[in-house]
Amino acid sequence: MRRPRYSTEAAAVEPEVTVAVSRPVLGAEMTEEAPQVVYVPTAAPLRGGDLSVVLRELEGDTTALLVYSSLRSLVDGCGEDQPWTAFYTAALEELQVQVGADLVLWDMTLAPEIRQHGEYGEGEQ
Repeated sequence: MRRPRYSTEAAAVEPEVTVAVSRPVLGAEMTEEAPQVVYVPTAAPLRGGDLSVVLRELEGDTTALLVYSSLRSLVDGCGEDQPWTAFYTAALEELQVQVGADLVLWDMTLAPEIRQHGEYGEGEQ
């Protein structure tokens, strides 16, 4: 049985990984309050046509696409070193399908120990 790497609990049994949700808004559905553009964490800065968005594994083998309503929200939630790209909110549902995410989490705050610093894998030992 595969263990999830990330937990949505504020305090996991193993303090290795903790994810805190700042605003529990789920789904790619647009509301009247939705911005025209959303910011999405990427594994590395965009180079040519290669783009790799960051997905997070949650409990129950669920995969989440993180999106942020503003660049400030992305920096607050992922840190200043997180590479990112912007998408039109109208394309968010299609992006979710293309990357194979089970759900979309808006403006999520990641615990400092699981944040990405620079390109994916750079800060890992």
